[in-house]
Amino acid sequence: MTELAKLAWPDVAALLEKGCSAILPVGATEAHGPHLPLDTDVTIALGMARRACRQLEEKGRACVVLPAISYGVAEYADPFAGTMSLPESTATSYLRDILLAAVKTGFSPVAVANAHLEPAHIATINQAIDDVKSSSGTQVVFPD
Repeated sequence: MTELAKLAWPDVAALLEKGCSAILPVGATEAHGPHLPLDTDVTIALGMARRACRQLEEKGRACVVLPAISYGVAEYADPFAGTMSLPESTATSYLRDILLAAVKTGFSPVAVANAHLEPAHIATINQAIDDVKSSSGTQVVFPD
C-alpha cells in the first residue's frame, strides 16, 4: 500500500506513467462520545483507503492513498469540545479543489473513502464530485 505523501516526485511520475488510481480518505474532527478520539472518522477513512489500495495493488493496479481530509461539516457534534465544523460551502470547495488537483496530477480514477456520515457532509462530497465531473470529465467516484 502506497501513501502519496511518503513518495518522492520521481516515484509518483513512474506510477502515473503506468496508470494509477488514488483514494482520498475523508473524515471530520469531531466528538464521538467521551471515550473516543476526535479523529475517529479520519482513522476509519484511512483504514478503508489503505485496505482498498492494498487490494487494488494485489490485482496489479497501481494505487495511492492521498493525504486525509480531517475537516468537514460536523454540526451535530458542534456543542462538544474539540469539534471543528466547516461551513458547507467551504467544505465543498476544499474537497472539489483537492479532487481537481488529483485529477490534474494524472490520477484516474479518484475515489473518496468517507467515514463521516452527517447528511450535510455527505451532500458536500456529492456536490464536490458533481463539480469535478462536470469540469473535468474524469472518473471520480464516491461509493457511499
